[in-house]
Amino acid sequence: MEHRQKGEHFRILDPALRAKEPIAPNRPVLMLGGLMLALGMAAAVAVLVEQLDTSFHSVNSLRALTKGPVLLSIPRIVTAADRGRRKWRSCLAAAAVLLALALISQGAVYFGRGNEQLVTVLGRWKS
Repeated sequence: MEHRQKGEHFRILDPALRAKEPIAPNRPVLMLGGLMLALGMAAAVAVLVEQLDTSFHSVNSLRALTKGPVLLSIPRIVTAADRGRRKWRSCLAAAAVLLALALISQGAVYFGRGNEQLVTVLGRWKS
């Protein structure tokens, strides 16, 4: 084959152009996908742990399972530290919800920028 192509001459028609942006990997999309996968797996683990929990959390749940009377119930003792812990957890939950909303809105802006067709289609759903 090389003998046959000895006399052929090649000419470059269009020189190679350097890309302005890397084609792959798309890091924001990978990070968003990883975040969604992590949140989905965390929710699945939480549901699984809740389903596998065999403890009784109230007297009524114990009464529903047994025919005999409940002889003793230990009341919950709430201390100042418990109230502080509950308040701290509520603040963390609120912060997590706000962060999730901020991430979702920024993701919508990121995916909507430069994609007018998507914005037009999603804008039609509003009315």
